[in-house]
Amino acid sequence: DVILEKSENYWDAANVKIDTVNLRIISDHAAMMLAYENKEIDWTSGSWLGDVAEKITEHPDRVNHALLGTYYYRINVTANEALADPRVRRALSLAIDRQALLTGAQRRHQPSATMVPPSLAGYEPGAKVADAFNPELAKRLLAEAGFDDAKPLEITLLYNTDENHKLIAEAVQAMWKSNLNIDVELVNKEWRRYLQDVDTLSYEVARAGWIGDYNDPMTFLGMWVTGDGNNDTGWSNAEYDGLIAQARSEVDVDKRRAILTQAETLLLEQGPVIPLYAYHNEWLIHPKLKASVLEQNRDIHQFKNWRVELY
Repeated sequence: DVILEKSENYWDAANVKIDTVNLRIISDHAAMMLAYENKEIDWTSGSWLGDVAEKITEHPDRVNHALLGTYYYRINVTANEALADPRVRRALSLAIDRQALLTGAQRRHQPSATMVPPSLAGYEPGAKVADAFNPELAKRLLAEAGFDDAKPLEITLLYNTDENHKLIAEAVQAMWKSNLNIDVELVNKEWRRYLQDVDTLSYEVARAGWIGDYNDPMTFLGMWVTGDGNNDTGWSNAEYDGLIAQARSEVDVDKRRAILTQAETLLLEQGPVIPLYAYHNEWLIHPKLKASVLEQNRDIHQFKNWRVELY
């Protein structure tokens, strides 16, 4: 356990209402649930897995809140001639039913077809989930690129070791097969080897996730400019680079947001990335704390703002 105690020397000590916070590190989700039910802990942080996730859904103390993060697939546009074609990349995105993708523990998340999470206030995203699933258009685009039942596309999908990543990859594999007759080989690697393959562009399609560093669309869009260290797709687009450069220098807030929406739309049309869902988190939190604990989209919480209330 980690014990945090209030310091009388803290500059804002008068507004710190809880004298002691005892942090317990519990890796087993069933054990964490049991500790909460036994009133040994008052708040749980993090996501839930397996059978426990199902129990959380109906719990009266459950809180579900949006995180500033996106789960997506990246495409190596230099891997082969097929993936170099934006029609193929767009077809891959259009053939995924994001609503059906999230089952079990993943249902806490929000289906999303945008790189910028839809929960980011004041920003108009570049796509809507309702427009994202179109298998007929996907088939036409793939046929235009030269692939059909007589000449099926074959690709590999890389994911790092994690049960949830495996389930998502298997679901996407089935959708690509059912909707586009694409043969998908799933490749699972441990974190270090996965990162090495992504960094060296030794993959075709790979899972990824991104948590924003700050509350602005640029933290999700600036990384796809030519040569950015986080790009890792081989994709380069002069028009996109120009839009991002324009947004960086635009001082009018509304004009800047419109430019970023235009940039995101271009990014999604070109398809070096395939957003799947926006991250959400779930807590269990005791009613005596709930009123003082605010949702924080980067999941960073300051205990100084918490207080115990009668209920």
